[in-house]
Amino acid sequence: MEKKYLISVLAIVALGFGLHLTSQQEAKKEKEQFIGTKQQAIDLINKLITDNSSFSVKLFHPLLPGKVRQWQQKGLVQFPTKQVLWEHFKKDVHQFGSYLHSLLDKNPQTGVYYHVENLQKNPTLYNALQDIQKTMALHEPKIEHLSPFKLDKESLEALQKIINLYGTQFYQNKLLDTIKEFFKGFEKEAEKIRAVEEAAEKKAAGKPTFDTVDLLATFDLLATFDLIFDLIPPPLCLRFLTTLRLPLRV
Repeated sequence: MEKKYLISVLAIVALGFGLHLTSQQEAKKEKEQFIGTKQQAIDLINKLITDNSSFSVKLFHPLLPGKVRQWQQKGLVQFPTKQVLWEHFKKDVHQFGSYLHSLLDKNPQTGVYYHVENLQKNPTLYNALQDIQKTMALHEPKIEHLSPFKLDKESLEALQKIINLYGTQFYQNKLLDTIKEFFKGFEKEAEKIRAVEEAAEKKAAGKPTFDTVDLLATFDLLATFDLIFDLIPPPLCLRFLTTLRLPLRV
């Protein structure tokens, strides 16, 4: 009788496992709608890093704080609230640059980028960065003649356009918060990647390892059939789980 129960359980699990994999693959295909190519995304970030770094340096011009106050009074530069001071704005520009560098973080051993593919699957963030890059490419090079005592008309107009662009993206569209949430959303994925990397290192050193990723996948599968196992006598269920031999790799 126990043998028949076990055969039935195996058949149900095999069928469920097949359905589980199929649904997972279909869901993955639906989600993986990439924007552009990986190289295009990398080039986009690198161009932004270059332009933002150049712009950050130019923001320290001694005449700019006074100019920005005049522009605000005339409505030429608009920040959402009076609490956004010039020093605050400069720090946010620097923070944006730091985030851009983080988007290109990669595994030092394999060279695999941690965030690029995820960025390609995030149209909101990708399109925002693309819009900024287009404006920066058009106006940032025009900010050239920055003598300590004078700002030429073309440079001033370019500065106004970029400051307004950043002000809109940072404070109205909450771009910095969006990027922060983007990184936070993939912390779990990064933990899995680190677990795989640590397992590979320990395995290379001849140490026994427990495959965390395989265990999580196993628990995910077992949770799918939780209702089925509730209907099976506990002793038989325990015996069946023992036969699964959860992955302990050496």
